Formats: sequence, structure tokens, C-alpha cells
Amino acid sequence: MDQLKAEIEQTRAEMGETAAALVAKVDVPGRIKQSAAETGTQIAESAADTAQRATTAARSLSSRVSGDPKRYAMIGGALAAAAAGIVLIRRRR
Repeated sequence: MDQLKAEIEQTRAEMGETAAALVAKVDVPGRIKQSAAETGTQIAESAADTAQRATTAARSLSSRVSGDPKRYAMIGGALAAAAAGIVLIRRRR
């Protein structure tokens, strides 16, 4: 008799879990909200990671430039000349 009662309790517990799982699947608005919250968190974490990488890169570039300013001035001048050349070519067309 005790074994039968234990089996009945086990079956009730399993049915409760199954019912809860079915209710969760049917709750589409709730699932959408949960998914949106998770996606927002992932985007925020990704943005924070990207900002950290950009900060690190900017600091690295700053130390490189201060170590050899003439080299980077020449590179900047070359880029400016190339940009001016592109503008002039496009204006002629």
C-alpha cells in the first residue's frame, strides 16, 4: 500500500512538471520577453567588450605615436594627400 502511494505521488509530481512545461511553451509573450531580455544583455556585453578593445587600441596607438612621431606624421600626410587626390579625381568626372 505504501509503495502504491509513493508511485501515485511520483506520478502527480511528474504530471505537475509536465503541466508547468506545457504552460511555459504556450506563454509566447513571456518567451518573447525573456528572449528579448537575453538578447539585450548579450548586446550590452558585446558593446562593453568592443569599447574596452577600442580603448586598449587607442592607448596602444598613442604610445606608438609618442615613440616615433615623425613616422606617424609622414603616414598622416600621405593619407591626407591620397584623400585630396581622390577628391580631385572625383571632381573631374
